[in-house]
Amino acid sequence: ELFVHLDAQPLVFTVRGIRYFGPRFKHLGVDIAAMQSKVDFMIAFNAWIIHQRIFEERKAQVRTQVETAWSLLEYWVGREKAGMSRADAQAEAIAAVGKLRYSGVEYFWINDLGKPVPKMIMHPTVPALNGKVLDDAKFNRADWAQRGKEGDEIRLEPPRNLFVTFNETVESAGEGFVAYDWPKPLATGGATTELFRKMSYVKGVPEWGWVVGSGIYVDDVWMVARASILKAVLIGLVFVVLITALLASVSARMSIAKRWRRWRAWTGASWWKRAVMRVACARRLPSCPRSRERY
Repeated sequence: ELFVHLDAQPLVFTVRGIRYFGPRFKHLGVDIAAMQSKVDFMIAFNAWIIHQRIFEERKAQVRTQVETAWSLLEYWVGREKAGMSRADAQAEAIAAVGKLRYSGVEYFWINDLGKPVPKMIMHPTVPALNGKVLDDAKFNRADWAQRGKEGDEIRLEPPRNLFVTFNETVESAGEGFVAYDWPKPLATGGATTELFRKMSYVKGVPEWGWVVGSGIYVDDVWMVARASILKAVLIGLVFVVLITALLASVSARMSIAKRWRRWRAWTGASWWKRAVMRVACARRLPSCPRSRERY
């Protein structure tokens, strides 16, 4: 908390807002109390805006990466059309996509469009899944989907199988997002018992009946947003302090000017006028110089 005094009126500024203690500075035309609700509203609104911006940036990041991997697969589809055998083209495509990484550790997987539950074609970090039907209960965590880049958002209740949801999204719009809770890998091996929010983007390769996808964790979006908000609030606080200092300076100048006028009125008066002013000020009459200087 930062305490500032203007004409002996204490103000307290906090990150949450501005609280005002004591009379308002009407002679300066400033109503500090009215700033409380405005500051609270602006912080809350900016928090939502920053959160949405960061979230959309994460979505755009994973979509761009998946589209890169998809373009690589399309290249090998083209090689097949040019005369290469499908088996060789798919083997080369799997090897190429399996080596791709971004952000240091993020990867891509490929599953098929099999029904009722798809099979894993290639998973670079868990090769034991390759060729297996993905019907394990641990995959029943998909609770949100967006079909297409800008499609409608769908809440899934209860949570559904991840890979079934991936395929439904691709069959409906060719591509899209799916969100779910998933453990994080540990540097020492294995994974956490706690679940974290993750967002995946998937896109279909219709010529081969494949789906390529990748996911990134988005559990830290609010933490990043809070850091940005705190930075903005601190900058705003500095601005408020500067404005407050300016008001204090103006108030001090006005106070000095008042004292100067009183001194001039007192020293420039004769002895009998001084006596009249003493009586007027003692009885708080309008003829007292102090009374006139208030307006």
